[in-house]
Amino acid sequence: MQIFDILVVHAHILTINADFTEYRDGYVGVKGNRITAIGNSSDLIDYQAKRTIDAKGKILMPGLVNTHTHVPMTIFRGVADDIVLHDWLMKYIFPLEKQCVTEEFVLTGARLAMLEMLSTGTTCFNDMYYFSDKIGQAATEIGMRGIISEGLVDFQAPSFKDPDAGFKYNDFLIEKYKNHSLISVGVASHAPYTCAPELLERTEALAQKHNLTHHIHIAETEWEFNKFWDEHACSPVQYLDNLGIISNRTIAAHSIWLTDEDLHIFKNQNVGVAHNPECNMKISSGVARIPEMYQAGIKIGLGTDGPASNNDMDMFGEMRSMAFLHKFVSGNPTVIPARQALRIATMGGAEVLNKEKEIGSVEIGKRADFIIVNTDTFSGTPIFDPYSALVYSIGSHNVTDTFVNGVHVYQNRLFPFSDVEKIKADARTLAILVAQKLK
Repeated sequence: MQIFDILVVHAHILTINADFTEYRDGYVGVKGNRITAIGNSSDLIDYQAKRTIDAKGKILMPGLVNTHTHVPMTIFRGVADDIVLHDWLMKYIFPLEKQCVTEEFVLTGARLAMLEMLSTGTTCFNDMYYFSDKIGQAATEIGMRGIISEGLVDFQAPSFKDPDAGFKYNDFLIEKYKNHSLISVGVASHAPYTCAPELLERTEALAQKHNLTHHIHIAETEWEFNKFWDEHACSPVQYLDNLGIISNRTIAAHSIWLTDEDLHIFKNQNVGVAHNPECNMKISSGVARIPEMYQAGIKIGLGTDGPASNNDMDMFGEMRSMAFLHKFVSGNPTVIPARQALRIATMGGAEVLNKEKEIGSVEIGKRADFIIVNTDTFSGTPIFDPYSALVYSIGSHNVTDTFVNGVHVYQNRLFPFSDVEKIKADARTLAILVAQKLK
């Protein structure tokens, strides 16, 4: 007899495993925080389940993996739009962060972002920001999986007065979350142009010591690319590789302005690329060479970036934008087909975060991180290909249920364990303070 804590039946299951196995009328059984059974509903005969959920007319698929975020920046959503990146950072965001970012700001902004992500199908995120312990607290409260990392820079930041204090904060995070079921800790250098070589090397040494991911913005703009050629006679990627920063722990956010040699380095070092198409389009940073990277076997995941520069955290929208962008730019409608886009947003993201053994697909033994999407909708009628429907038409507003680590955190479009109205009210209160600083 099979015994389940949660049993989902009559779902159209997209596993996103190596063979893209599907079950048109399938079931998924969960015991504790793991998936313990998958199959055709008609084969389910000898079992007991504490809870059974009928998902007829719905798709069950892995939760989306957001590989690059700054989740507390929901409070800055819309404060500085339609501005080039360098001015956006230096004239607006860095000054606002200095004046506004506190532990309360981070906790509230993170809570709001997690409600947005879970309700739109994301079950895991990879974050770089300040006061990251509060991001970990928010994720623990709400029940979301994430990698948190304290963004290190050469200048004073909201959570530390100098890099030494930042490294002490990292040590605290590593110790606090070393056995956590939802939260992993990584390290983060903001970018090669905001971090001295010594800081970059010290951060990578910490990553090596504890086998952590190293999250960093790389080659995001033409300005950055030209700066390193002018000052170092090499690209940002080559500069970092010469310092010994590039490795299989690297999560390279954006990675737009890359040379052929840079692609070779990424492939050889098994780097993970966090692709952020909507943010890149909005700030007009350029178009990453994603089809070439995919063809070369470079690990690629999808990310929203922060809600101050995107301005949402909707990974379904990001999938659609990614597919359309690369078809348009390449002049080839066959690049990034829907099935590939869905894999990049799930299993691809898990590979970028080095978590492919735990998440990214619906398989026996993996963490029970999955979502249920309603297809009995105008945009879901008819369906000839479920991958096409999910990427091009159905949309995140049709996500009805989200499970993380075996917990049903979003149930029939409601959050049973979170005070949604208080979180929104707290965010609006902080936004008033931000607006006063803008005057």
